[in-house]
Amino acid sequence: MVLVTIVMALAIWDYLDKFLSIAGALFCTPIAFILPAMFHLKGAAVTGSEKICDVCIIIGGCCILLFCTTFGIIAWNE
Repeated sequence: MVLVTIVMALAIWDYLDKFLSIAGALFCTPIAFILPAMFHLKGAAVTGSEKICDVCIIIGGCCILLFCTTFGIIAWNE
């Protein structure tokens, strides 16, 4: 099992940074930006300004997710 892991790591070593950038964009951005704002919007936001702030964070997080994922896919072929 260790040998298989080492061989797999060596096989994708050149693409590891690109893979991690795409995985980070797709999985970490929602966890860091989108989900907390959505939970706050649904569960704790009372005033209009809190709701507007949450929606702005959600939209900004989606823009960051799309930009970083697109940039990672474009950089994959370089």
